[in-house]
Amino acid sequence: PDSTYLHAEMKEWLKKEVENELSLHNGIWRDPKTLAIYRCQKEKS
Repeated sequence: PDSTYLHAEMKEWLKKEVENELSLHNGIWRDPKTLAIYRCQKEKS
């Protein structure tokens, strides 16, 4: 598959995940594991 398309999709998914996570914890990010994954993804882009 086209990696740019895949990357855009991943970003969309990440955004949703982040929003879900934040809404679950009233805007406080509590899971360092997901944060680490998120950071890795961000750094790659």
